[in-house]
Amino acid sequence: MPDSPAVIAVNYHRIGAIDTANPFHRLHTVDAGVFAQQVDWMQRHGAVISLDQVRSGRELAELNFVVCFDDVPVSARRGIDLLRERGLPVTISPCGHLTEHGAGTRDKVYAIEQLAPAEAIRAHLAELLPSVGENASFYHLTKSAELNPHWVRTELIDPLFSTIEAQAQPLLAQRGYLAWPELRELAADELVTVANHTLTHDNLAALSRSALEEEITRSHALFTERMGFPARYFTVPFGRFTPELALDCLQVLTAADYAGILWVGPAGLTITGPYRHQVLNLSRLHSASTLEDFTAHVARARRASTAALIWQLAPTRHRRPVTIGSSRDAHRARVTEMVLRQGKDYASDPAFYAYQFTDNPYRSERPDYYTVECDGRIEATAYNFHTVFAVDGTCVPGVYLSSWRKLPHAHPAAAAHLLHTMLTREPIVGVYRPNPAIAAAFSGWHRARVQHLTLPVPAGHPRGPRPPYQVGEHADFPESWVELCATSVRRAGFTVARDATYHRWRHSSYPLARATYLTLERAKEPLALAVMLHRPGAVEIADFHVAAAATTAVAPLIEAVLASAARHGAPTVTWQASDPYLVATAVGVFGATATPFDNFYHLNPALLGPLGVAAGELGRRWPLLPLHETGTTSDVLLR
Repeated sequence: MPDSPAVIAVNYHRIGAIDTANPFHRLHTVDAGVFAQQVDWMQRHGAVISLDQVRSGRELAELNFVVCFDDVPVSARRGIDLLRERGLPVTISPCGHLTEHGAGTRDKVYAIEQLAPAEAIRAHLAELLPSVGENASFYHLTKSAELNPHWVRTELIDPLFSTIEAQAQPLLAQRGYLAWPELRELAADELVTVANHTLTHDNLAALSRSALEEEITRSHALFTERMGFPARYFTVPFGRFTPELALDCLQVLTAADYAGILWVGPAGLTITGPYRHQVLNLSRLHSASTLEDFTAHVARARRASTAALIWQLAPTRHRRPVTIGSSRDAHRARVTEMVLRQGKDYASDPAFYAYQFTDNPYRSERPDYYTVECDGRIEATAYNFHTVFAVDGTCVPGVYLSSWRKLPHAHPAAAAHLLHTMLTREPIVGVYRPNPAIAAAFSGWHRARVQHLTLPVPAGHPRGPRPPYQVGEHADFPESWVELCATSVRRAGFTVARDATYHRWRHSSYPLARATYLTLERAKEPLALAVMLHRPGAVEIADFHVAAAATTAVAPLIEAVLASAARHGAPTVTWQASDPYLVATAVGVFGATATPFDNFYHLNPALLGPLGVAAGELGRRWPLLPLHETGTTSDVLLR
């Protein structure tokens, strides 16, 4: 797979000749010859793929196209069949009412726009919506997110349609959309994906959350009954992506095992990995009526591609009331991450959440995360990665601020509120490697300088350290190294406490990489231990410990790590350490590159005092503490 393949989804409706006398040809009709040219262009410049391929990352080219047909008008069959004849996948999205009855509310709107006198439309709008002005568009008002869809149908559309129904009837009598039997026939072709396009084609952003749930639930039930299988993809009518609507839809769709949501927008999507646990949010271009416009739209969409749809939204601000909350609701967190961190699939993995929070042995009764909420929706989160700090031998509960995220429209004080809540409730709060752009927010905190080391693995088959050293590799934490780790922790003065329980949870059960424990001893005396995390082509040293009087074991330990990495096929080893001797050895002897960064720690005197720790005294001694920062003194390991 290319480093950052882009997916451009293109949405069509009608294919064929345009009859200007037919109101149903008014919108989204592409000439059949132009459509064939556009497909030719897509095949020359990239790959036409299915939604399942987007999710899995299979066979992706540098540029990829997903071709869709919404509503599935009868004339769409020509375009669908062209794609099938070429062996190309296509996604079709039937709307329940359109498929059941052959016509729908939008068809009435098209008929009114073409057949009703303009003055009659203006008078109707002036009577019902006097505030919109005489230049208001009837067409756009009928799909407005600000108006109740039921009112729009019964008060805005139906009275006008009744005045031209006789003229429209001959056109409406002809079925405008494929029927269920035809859709079932198409679905039998593995090239065809059939998505649920709601029941009524209402603007979902105009619905209450309960009405939205009813709309999705009813459309899913009808789709399943008529098609004989449940839909896996959901297509949003009119398609404008908003975080609020995405969160509301996801709450319902995840319960029904949907795999993706299709929107409409001007940008493509960059694929950074497979979607195993997240629901795919994919924006689509409206089809252009010429090849020239099509290629221009694709070029703009490619330049604007992002890995998450929220990155395509301009930051905004609101001043509506917000509340600060806390939660241990795993499902709600995973759904929120599908919007906040789209593309980072592990963020919605139930096993990863359980590892980070539910199964964390240091969690006790504390919340997993804090929230800023508006209108009952999360708009910013800050996660607690619970741990225990060892302060001069005293164990103190605390947390690392584990990724705080916000929606583009979040309240301007969201970050400050979340951080303040955390600082008032925890004796110690750590922040791992904050972005330099926000590091100023942690002025007054205690800084721990760490070096990120990248060690080149020698070519060939390095032997590792020679006798009298003995090297072992273990799948589980070796009990005989407990005392060495305890001594290393005590020596630091301030660090994360690590015992056998910690290692088995933090490293052995880590769901995103495999852990091995590399041990170094001499004459059966434990000298050093390194915790190695393995992913294909990558090795990271998550933690290490060296006996107090065994600085001479540092170089043999690094040799052993490099030899092990070579056996696993890794070209480099990454290693984070604050220990100056290890850093100097890695750089001076083994050619490592070192990149400095800072961790920060906040001490809460009011909560530390009852635990026997004098925060002021600890702060005064901080510059002299040896510390022991490694990859594990954080909320992040190899991903």
